[in-house]
Amino acid sequence: MKIVLVRKLAAKCGFSIIKQKDDMVLLYFREQAALPLPLLSELVHQEKGRLMFSAGKTPYLSYRIKGLSQSEMLDNIKILLQRVQKLQSG
Repeated sequence: MKIVLVRKLAAKCGFSIIKQKDDMVLLYFREQAALPLPLLSELVHQEKGRLMFSAGKTPYLSYRIKGLSQSEMLDNIKILLQRVQKLQSG
């Protein structure tokens, strides 16, 4: 159930793909959906070293999940997405 909620929230925030790779969750922005750099900087700062932004052809956020249980990971990703949504709405 949490996975469905996270995927729906991610889609609302402009992410097209969410995938786990090793100890990271990668959230790929849809074309033209990336947040402006000042908002991304604020978001990265709020996450205190857990979150990184990668610019490029397909920009994405990488969220470090090392040491988190599956439930904690999903809860943290949901909170992150809620922060993204709040920043997008101004």
